[in-house]
Amino acid sequence: IFNHIVVDVRNVNKKASNMKLNRAIQNLVYEMLEDSSPMAAKKSLQVMTELYKRRVWTDERTVNVIASACFSPQDKTKNMLIAIHFF
Repeated sequence: IFNHIVVDVRNVNKKASNMKLNRAIQNLVYEMLEDSSPMAAKKSLQVMTELYKRRVWTDERTVNVIASACFSPQDKTKNMLIAIHFF
């Protein structure tokens, strides 16, 4: 599912950015980061970092959300490591 999300978002934004669609997807991914399930939060963080690396989501909001993951609660240590590795 991870690869499909990344590829689909990248393909949608290949020719021109669809800001309305991007905001909707970003909001969903950001909400998943706050999810109580550690696996859902980890995958949403991985989606954000991958789309930033592929220069799809390069706005400051994405970077701020990844930065906030550095200060995650202790039950989400893997998210902290992913976010720290991003920087």
